Amino acid sequence: YNTDTEGIFAKNGFYYKLQQVEPDYFSDALFIGDSRTVGLCEYGSFKENAAFLAKESVNVYNVLDKELWFTDHDGEGWDYTVEEALDYEQYGKIYVALGVNELGIGTTYMYYEKYRELLELIREYQPDALIYIQAIMHVSEEKSSSDSCRNNTVICQRNYAISTLANGRDIFYIDMNSAVCDADGNLPEDISYDGVHLKASAYETWHQFLLQNAAVRSAEDWQPAAQETSEEGGTQSQEASTADTAAAAASSASGTEAAQTAQSTETPQQSTQETVQ
Repeated sequence: YNTDTEGIFAKNGFYYKLQQVEPDYFSDALFIGDSRTVGLCEYGSFKENAAFLAKESVNVYNVLDKELWFTDHDGEGWDYTVEEALDYEQYGKIYVALGVNELGIGTTYMYYEKYRELLELIREYQPDALIYIQAIMHVSEEKSSSDSCRNNTVICQRNYAISTLANGRDIFYIDMNSAVCDADGNLPEDISYDGVHLKASAYETWHQFLLQNAAVRSAEDWQPAAQETSEEGGTQSQEASTADTAAAAASSASGTEAAQTAQSTETPQQSTQETVQ
């Protein structure tokens, strides 16, 4: 996947350690996503702090073409495209959570490429924002075992792919599955009403995870000179979860093999039959 040696995805030895923050950390944040992000907006306890751009059924393939519901920091809302929302104001942080609706569309590599395209657009409009790539949340054991495409093995493969886009400097990969899933990496039935979406009361767990996994930078340590003189070996942003990496490896899902594995189980035709709302 990501093999850049320069550019916005490059690793340069200057990393931030994720840490606990206060709720006002999200006062300059924008969340972009699908119906799960809609739920986070409605039930995540920080609707009045952050801005949201989300819509049911949206996916990484059509997110740049659709109008989504935009809610600004004052709670007012209207329809906006991603470009319009990014041009509305400058944000300090942008969180992206897309992936469940496109599990039956294309291959892991195709998903990775479209995700990368979205991040490039975000960086074009928001040159100074921290970007958070949020892992695709797992589904329940029942859902995973009954669907050849929309299952946790494929989710792990795709999470591994997008995790390589993080650089630990201004693009971070964060995986809430460690907070919401059971020991086997499945979304518990008692916190989901359909095996895919969280119940209203469970969104606070996601919110708390975000509070505990944030990068804090000062004006001093963000200067180019500071980056050049920083020692290598610093702590990188949260890497792909152990469960995701192990499952991806078990499925021969690393590098090009991940794309080949996913391609064998995912076809565009399957996606037209059942799109997760």
